[in-house]
Amino acid sequence: MKNHRSSNADVSALALIMVDIVKDKATKTLNHINDMLKEDYDVPEATEALTKGAYIFAEDSFNDAAIVADSSGESFSSGSSTLTDLNKDMHDVSAVARAILRTLL
Repeated sequence: MKNHRSSNADVSALALIMVDIVKDKATKTLNHINDMLKEDYDVPEATEALTKGAYIFAEDSFNDAAIVADSSGESFSSGSSTLTDLNKDMHDVSAVARAILRTLL
């Protein structure tokens, strides 16, 4: 990620640039999690089915939610999920930010 502010930046300014990058990565991660939550219609369907006494539909929704959770877990454990990639990005830019800050101490 190229940042035009970095070409003439001192160490303190580089640290501030890294703060912006870490914030951007955290925001992307949070947005991805929120998108994942919006995609899971099973929980609201189960709630509605239960309140209406449609227990068989509630059971179906719970089964679907379990399948989604299982497939998400498999994706995370294989290290190939978007969330895993975002977490790695966050880790990497945080490490760079810490290294920059150490030079100021």
